[in-house]
Amino acid sequence: MIRNRRDLRNAYSSILFYEELLDSSQWRKDKDLKEIQVKEKALRDCINERKKDIRAYNKIPVVSKMIASDIDGYLLLTRLPELIKSKKSAQDFFEENMRLECAPSQFDCTGQSFTITYRTQKRSDGRYYIFHSVGYDV
Repeated sequence: MIRNRRDLRNAYSSILFYEELLDSSQWRKDKDLKEIQVKEKALRDCINERKKDIRAYNKIPVVSKMIASDIDGYLLLTRLPELIKSKKSAQDFFEENMRLECAPSQFDCTGQSFTITYRTQKRSDGRYYIFHSVGYDV
């Protein structure tokens, strides 16, 4: 099960690894054709499971609405998925999936977006929302 971007990256990496393994002839040293077919089927099943996990993760709905905007950045109100039931899990979800960070650069004023601050709030509908303040590197 994929819970964050790190898990997503690992899933993609494992798919690439398994596909390279299927293409290579290193593991096909077994003379038994039945054994080779069993190994290939197991690898293909593992690849298919990873792909299903990736699709499920990408279908998690996150709805954002821009509240305010100016020259230096903007403020987003983001509704988090229903499976988040506590403030701690909402903060963890934000940190792992939505936090924006600037990549280091030797140049000033790259124009990259980054998270200034955020605030978690539970609304009357029982769902968690994040107020996400985003700035530009200018």
